[in-house]
Amino acid sequence: MITALIYGQPRGKEHSTAPYTQPVVVLAEEQRYRCAYSFETPVQPDSSRGGFLEPSVRALGEQFHAA
Repeated sequence: MITALIYGQPRGKEHSTAPYTQPVVVLAEEQRYRCAYSFETPVQPDSSRGGFLEPSVRALGEQFHAA
C-alpha cells in the first residue's frame, strides 16, 4: 500500500503536464493532529549549481523538525 501511495500516478492532464515524474523525497509522519507546512518566504535556487531541488528538500526538512 505504501508503494502504491508513493508511486501511484494521477492520470489527469497526461499530455499537458509531466505526470510521470517520480518523487525526490518522501516525508512520512504520524501525528494526532494535522500539521500544515507552508513556507513564508520562497525557496531560492542554489547559487553554486542552480536548481531548486536541494534547497527545497533542505527547507522541508527544517520545517519538519521545527513542527
